[in-house]
Order: sequence, then structure tokens, then C-alpha cells
Amino acid sequence: MEDNLYIEQAKKLTELEQKEVEIRYLKAKIILLEKCQEILRRWEEKKK
Repeated sequence: MEDNLYIEQAKKLTELEQKEVEIRYLKAKIILLEKCQEILRRWEEKKK
């Protein structure tokens, strides 16, 4: 019975770790998109 509890806790921890990785990935993606927007904005200004 105790083994099942440990297995369930390990699964939940693994799921949580996966979510944390996904969040870090999405945050990095947002930063990249913001940088791209800034570059595009500057390029548009120079074009004028």
C-alpha cells in the first residue's frame, strides 16, 4: 500500500515538473516574441 502512495506521489511530482518545464518554455517564447516585435517596430520606424 505504501508503495502505491510513493508511486502516486512520484507521478504527481513528474507531472508538476513537466508543467514547470512547459511554463519556462512558454515564458522564453514570450520573451522571443517581444524581442521580435521590438525589432520589427524599429525596422518599421526606419523605413518611414
